[in-house]
Amino acid sequence: MRWIFVVLATFAVACSGANGAPQRNVFQPVSQSDFTDDVIVALQDGGDVGCVKRLDAGGIQFGPDEDDCEAYALYTDNTYAKYIQEPERKDELIARLAAAGRALVKQGEDAFGLPDDYREALVVILRQKDYGTVETGGKAPLLVTRPFAGDLNMLLALDSATTLKPVTTELISASGLAVDELYDLAFANTRKRMGELEIAQDEGVEIVYAGTGLATGHLALPESCDMDTAPYYALVLDRDTYARAPDKPAGGARRLAEAARDIRATPNGFSSSLIHCSGGEWLAVDAARVLE
Repeated sequence: MRWIFVVLATFAVACSGANGAPQRNVFQPVSQSDFTDDVIVALQDGGDVGCVKRLDAGGIQFGPDEDDCEAYALYTDNTYAKYIQEPERKDELIARLAAAGRALVKQGEDAFGLPDDYREALVVILRQKDYGTVETGGKAPLLVTRPFAGDLNMLLALDSATTLKPVTTELISASGLAVDELYDLAFANTRKRMGELEIAQDEGVEIVYAGTGLATGHLALPESCDMDTAPYYALVLDRDTYARAPDKPAGGARRLAEAARDIRATPNGFSSSLIHCSGGEWLAVDAARVLE
């Protein structure tokens, strides 16, 4: 049976004053075991969780009923560490952790779990930073993203023959892997699944397309902009096409800058950020400066 771990961010436990001595908190903290007991009580509130078993001082195994009590696992270590730092937030922290656990049971494992082939299907793509807000009424879903450059983010997605499905934070929790590990896996899979890139020349500009829909994933790969890469400009044109041109005073770079300027003036463009690779780093640049 698949285990699902509710993972919260890691927080530092130690806190020192200016003289190096530990700062004493005005609250007397409870033990992690007692803290976990309080999480269990909150977890069972509402009736969605019908069975709970203690694993250790900070481990909880739970499920909808006695027959499925080992469906999910939750650990309080990181939340307890945060509580030690901010004990006045105890009730809030417990409520958040318990709510995450109840949501797993209420929605079902299929809603939050990863498909069996996720290790082969996980890829990386580029999308605008406000991607998803239209579908959710202005509130972006909790997608797994990293800033890329300008108005673009890197997203983790699951690739299939028909769709590219963005990965949410709930799905990541089910993997048991660190985010860095998942991005490394996504980079490797993108290289394998991308297929042959189609490149068209257009007056000093290369238009790069992939029938798999992963051309922007190619742009996001570390080797597309590393210390050995000659400086160049790029502009993402749509979900599976981007344009690039060498960093030269005239020619393609100017055409890309003009396109970025024109896109900024219309609501119909995909990305208006002219991005520049130099020294292994992507940065957004002012198109007007390139046109000077």
